[in-house]
Amino acid sequence: MPHRIDLFIDREDLTARFKDLQIRLTPKPLKMLALLAERSPRLVHKEELYQLLWGSVEPDCFPYEKQIADHKAKILAALRRALTDPRRATEDDVRNLIETQYSVGYRIQLEQKSIQVLGQS
Repeated sequence: MPHRIDLFIDREDLTARFKDLQIRLTPKPLKMLALLAERSPRLVHKEELYQLLWGSVEPDCFPYEKQIADHKAKILAALRRALTDPRRATEDDVRNLIETQYSVGYRIQLEQKSIQVLGQS
C-alpha cells in the first residue's frame, strides 16, 4: 500500500497541498516551503535558506532573518486559511509543520516519505 502524501508541492504549477487542503502561496513562500520539504527532516540554516531563496547572504545589507520569518508566516497563514475541514487537518497540524530553531534555522516536521515535490528548484 502506498504511503500517504501529507505535503505535495508542484513548483511548475505554483500549487501546494497539505493533508488534501489546497494552499495558496505566492512564488517566494512556495519556494521556501519546497526547499524545506526537500531537505526534511534536516534543519536548514537561515543563511543557507536565504542564499537559496535570494542568491546571496549579505546580513549587513539585507534584513534576511525578517524576510525568512515573514515568508514562514505567509506559509502558515495560507495553511490556516485552508483549514476549512478539521477532519483533514487541525490548527496543531499547521502550527507543528515548520519547526523554528531560533537564531539557527527551520525544518519541516514531516517524514520524507510523506512529502512530494515536483519541478526544478
